[in-house]
Amino acid sequence: MNKDLFWQIIEQAGISKGNSIGEGIRLIQGTLEQYSVEDIVKFQILFDAYKEAADYGLIMGLASILMGCTSYDECVDVFDYFLDVIVFYGKECYLKTLEDPDSFVEVLTAEEQEEYDVEALNCLANAPFVTKCPEREFRGKYESLILNDLEKRQLLKEIVYSPHISKNWDEVDELEDVLPRLFQVIDGEE
Repeated sequence: MNKDLFWQIIEQAGISKGNSIGEGIRLIQGTLEQYSVEDIVKFQILFDAYKEAADYGLIMGLASILMGCTSYDECVDVFDYFLDVIVFYGKECYLKTLEDPDSFVEVLTAEEQEEYDVEALNCLANAPFVTKCPEREFRGKYESLILNDLEKRQLLKEIVYSPHISKNWDEVDELEDVLPRLFQVIDGEE
């Protein structure tokens, strides 16, 4: 499993193909069942690495606005799920969101909001893994296949970050200057 195959699997099953999030999860898991145990685990490692690469203050601010939080402390619990969603929406959306977090407003206006089990996104590879091995072996296999420093650098090479990506904030209002389109959409809904 390499990053190109990872994104191909995400793209084939995901939102960009018109699938609901729930259907996309099922398609990804069904596809992963066709791969080796090592590839299944490597898929989860890449998913987690892309989430980690997006773990910045401004992205948390974006999540807080979308999820109705008013402060950093309120948002911490839901932020991990939001990172799952950004990766799940595919490579183009992921890269664009990190370069210009305000561009995520295009996803909001293009897609209907739906209820889905975001926890299923948190470990997409678990269900396919247990079709081949006992669940208790997952963590050990994960640790044995973790990305090395060179692989992490390769993964990060294609990411262009917003100059405001590390912006610290305490209240949502502090983000209006760097997320103006999102605030326009939200203000229009009220």
